[in-house]
Amino acid sequence: MNWWRGRLRAKQAASAAMTLTFRFAEHQASPPPPTCEPDAPPPSPVHRSSTADCPAT
Repeated sequence: MNWWRGRLRAKQAASAAMTLTFRFAEHQASPPPPTCEPDAPPPSPVHRSSTADCPAT
């Protein structure tokens, strides 16, 4: 039963690595989302939805 657990863990690790790599590549390809700083330029329409994460001032 131990070998099965080891295989499962390796599978999960590979899956996590794939997800991390994909997210990193996606982040590199897209422009950075607007920050919540007051002096930041207005967000572009593409990243309009990401401003919902910012606290209301």
